Amino acid sequence: MHNYIYLCTVGTGTAGASSNVAEGIMAAIRYAAPDMVVLIPSKSEDSMAVAQIVAEGIADSCAGVKIEPLTNHDNLLLCRREINRIINTVDLAAKVVLNPTSGTKQMTTAAVLAAIDKNLENIEYITGPRRDGVIVTGQEKISRLSARRFIAAKYHGRAVELLKSGAPHAAAKLLDPYKDIYPLTHAAAMMHHHWRRFDYNTALSCAKCSDDEAWKDARLTLSRLRKAHNISLERIVDMRNYAFYYCIEQGESEEALAIIYRAVEACAKLRLKEMHVDCDNLQIESITGNPELKLATPLRNKLQSMQQQDGKIQLGLKLSLEILSSTGFPFTKNFLNNKIYWPVLMERNNTRYGHGTRFIDINDVQALLRLFNLTLEETWPQVVELYDVIKYPKLQFLINREDNYAQ
Repeated sequence: MHNYIYLCTVGTGTAGASSNVAEGIMAAIRYAAPDMVVLIPSKSEDSMAVAQIVAEGIADSCAGVKIEPLTNHDNLLLCRREINRIINTVDLAAKVVLNPTSGTKQMTTAAVLAAIDKNLENIEYITGPRRDGVIVTGQEKISRLSARRFIAAKYHGRAVELLKSGAPHAAAKLLDPYKDIYPLTHAAAMMHHHWRRFDYNTALSCAKCSDDEAWKDARLTLSRLRKAHNISLERIVDMRNYAFYYCIEQGESEEALAIIYRAVEACAKLRLKEMHVDCDNLQIESITGNPELKLATPLRNKLQSMQQQDGKIQLGLKLSLEILSSTGFPFTKNFLNNKIYWPVLMERNNTRYGHGTRFIDINDVQALLRLFNLTLEETWPQVVELYDVIKYPKLQFLINREDNYAQ
């Protein structure tokens, strides 16, 4: 096993009385003192000859030397692909340094691109005073470059696309090693990930990364959601937003249906809460004693039986709407008593979010969400004002300072 591997492109150099390309490469390798050296010449006789001279000259100073020639030193794409393959053969758990100084411009460019492809951060160049356009032998110096920011930029672009595609957790994982360079994009990804889980407390902590206006707005929204009761218009609007922006827009029909199912149930429980009915510790007396609720005899008998068996009544979607059926509650009318949309809503139980494997047509869910929005606004007209308050911040405003290379 090698702890330090040195990859070095090998060219033929430029003729000059003061320069010897092999000596320059050997000087760089001796200075680096790696365990293993991989020389990357072209297949031309001159380049292979230089590589052989270097290999023999450093044989006593490192544990191993390999020569991996490139097929065509003038073909950048081919060189990049072949250097990628060469990098794949070394132990990337070791310290790996690339020196792309020697060789054609195509070889040097391909080597740097391959390093970024493979996340090799350490790049070295041979520099020094020049004579006749080439570095003077014996006066070589090493100039080091970290490619970390270039690598981070590569992942930043991918992460932004993942964020826009509704995959914030994947975006955050990509950027995790580079969150010191792109802290805002990483924070945006983590915030959205926890927000879509309705974990407002953690999402809020992720949003405390900047004092920019967009981040302040995000914090205000999350603070309001965190303080809101689990059954509240704020939480219901947030569920509605999630169903549309994270589910329907991404084609996740089954999850969207499950969220709408939950939102309709929350609306029914909110109306009962407004009638001073304790949905969490429901006793039949709190329903029968409520002057606004008039239960049909079969429903009353059903509730009594449930309470006798379990000690309290477990409220689900259908039962909540049935209890409210005598009040003219719009959700009972538009969902429970709707022969078209109620069966669609009940399909949730046949999907992977219920007890089956049924797939749901996205058009059906879109229609269901439209009906939900209309019913929500009919029931609580003030909810329209909440739409402008409870909303996801625009990603571009959150990460606008990090679109290009981090400063």
